[in-house]
Amino acid sequence: MSNHTPEPWSNEPNFADEAPDERRLITARGLRIAEVTHANMEWEDYEANAVRIVECVNALAGAKEPKELVKAAKAALHALETPGDFRQEEIGYVIEDLAHALQGTFDEEQEEGRDA
Repeated sequence: MSNHTPEPWSNEPNFADEAPDERRLITARGLRIAEVTHANMEWEDYEANAVRIVECVNALAGAKEPKELVKAAKAALHALETPGDFRQEEIGYVIEDLAHALQGTFDEEQEEGRDA
């Protein structure tokens, strides 16, 4: 995983701008990470984009390989929702892959600060 600004990230209006409703700032630890503008979208749509960016980043805080973790979770969910499509042995492998993706993902300090 590449280095990035540590979580938690937040989403807030850009009050330095003349029209704060036109731009949202994504920040962390007092630093500006990105600015999301309306780009001819409805306010609700661009606000939803800023919220989703922050929620995704914060949800995967501590994940060493977020892409692999999500991939393994989707595969495990599919196997559990459609067990008739898999042999029992295959479901076990999928669950093992998820366990491997989760192993060491979150340390104790990060888990204590996460919402349950």
